[in-house]
Amino acid sequence: MLLTKTGEWDEQQVTVSPDGSFSISNWLFEDNALLAFSGTKSNNQTLDISISSQLDSSYEALAVAGRTFFVGNPPAAVRPNLTKPVDAPETLFADRGTLLPAVIVKAALKTPAQQFNEEHASGLFKSGDERIISIMDDPSAAGYVNVLNYLQGRVAGLQIAPTGVARWRGGPVVFFLDEMRISAQQVASIPMPDIAIVKAYPPPFFGAPGGGGAVAIYTRRGGEASYLPGNRQVFKIRGYTAAATALEMRKVRL
Repeated sequence: MLLTKTGEWDEQQVTVSPDGSFSISNWLFEDNALLAFSGTKSNNQTLDISISSQLDSSYEALAVAGRTFFVGNPPAAVRPNLTKPVDAPETLFADRGTLLPAVIVKAALKTPAQQFNEEHASGLFKSGDERIISIMDDPSAAGYVNVLNYLQGRVAGLQIAPTGVARWRGGPVVFFLDEMRISAQQVASIPMPDIAIVKAYPPPFFGAPGGGGAVAIYTRRGGEASYLPGNRQVFKIRGYTAAATALEMRKVRL
């Protein structure tokens, strides 16, 4: 499957030769794109794919020799110079720069739930004292009646009765849906597949009356479901330079 930078996509079946090679020659796109491969339903073997394209051999010019030109008749004083080649001595390319020592960058890999939280939580809901529970990464979540049933026993100190009444350390707990206050009855009616993450805030939470605890439920925005096939290998590939035409009239002299 090919997914371009503009959001256009296409997919096709590729025939693999006995030697393991294949060729795709009917896709034309600009800029970069994602290319994803997945096996057939009858083949569950791990994919081991390497790819190359015509644009992988493209080079970036260090310098381009050219001539100065005029539109119309150039002044007599510069005419002799217009026929001379551009002087590009070897010393221009002698300095290849200095090789710097390797720089190692260490960073913690963020989970989809953490990334979702950073993108969609705001204001008081961006608290460091919270417990993030990922529904979208838990396949077993779909087997629960509702999120209240799912949360029972998952957060220390949080008690949820079958009726939906919740208490934390003896105090009441309020519920939020996409950072809007809702009732426990409304929480019970939210379909589990619609939920992305749940955030539990121990008391005192400033957004809750009386300094109680809170549970914030965030629904999926559409980008959390993977659009790429399972058992896949994904590559970022180069496309052609985007077409563009620019003409600065103030630099054109007739």
